[in-house]
Amino acid sequence: MSNNSDLTPYENQSTSTSGSTGSGIATACIIGAAVGAAAVCKWLSEETEAEKEACAELKATRIQERLSGVRNCGQLHVQDRHIPGFSQVNLYLNNPKSLVQTAENLGYSVQHLPAEKTMHKPDCIFLKNPLGNKIVIEKNDAGRLCITTAGNLDPVHTLVRQHTMDRTLEHLHRAGLQVETTPLPNGGVQINAHGNSPRVLNGPAQIKTQVRADGSLSVDIDKVKGNRCETIVRDIASAVGAKVTHTQKKSTYFQLPGEPARTTIKL
Repeated sequence: MSNNSDLTPYENQSTSTSGSTGSGIATACIIGAAVGAAAVCKWLSEETEAEKEACAELKATRIQERLSGVRNCGQLHVQDRHIPGFSQVNLYLNNPKSLVQTAENLGYSVQHLPAEKTMHKPDCIFLKNPLGNKIVIEKNDAGRLCITTAGNLDPVHTLVRQHTMDRTLEHLHRAGLQVETTPLPNGGVQINAHGNSPRVLNGPAQIKTQVRADGSLSVDIDKVKGNRCETIVRDIASAVGAKVTHTQKKSTYFQLPGEPARTTIKL
């Protein structure tokens, strides 16, 4: 046995305990950079077919809230204030390529909007799926990705969860491990990997990874001696685009490779 670790792809998630389920993720309705932010708000505020079918009172309230945000968002910087009707999260990723690929696999398509409509923001990626869900990916002031959507964060969590799962599976398969996946009732996915991979893992390992519904994950490393487990966890974090937020070492972390197991008996 080696260690248990928690990883998060979210830059603004609480990192206090190993039992975090992503509820500490900031769901603040913040819009990123000031220049061209109104374009993001306006595009996300356009009515979808689903909204047209909703009751008139709810639709009018929602549109009014969004338009209220549009009037202010052109003057905002990151973390300046909240805007009703919008949600945003910051990620540790700084390259949108794999995230956009995952979005396209989920049915989203990149919207090629006229420059005047986007207020000449070439760094913004506008995504829309057949259900009318819209997501905007851009870079924040720190050079990392942030995702903005209208309404709650459910579409964002779905995207990040799929991205985390895709990148984790890709990494484990590349390591030459045998991998099994099991859907969980809470919306997460259990990934079990085991085998001997001298090229990547430098020996045998058993890795149990649970991808949570919001895209954060926990990693349990077993059958590994010494601090090799730390390298395994760091490699997974790098592959996913996440940060290790908590690690609890197991007893064999302190056992050197090749050293016989030590047993303590209390009388």
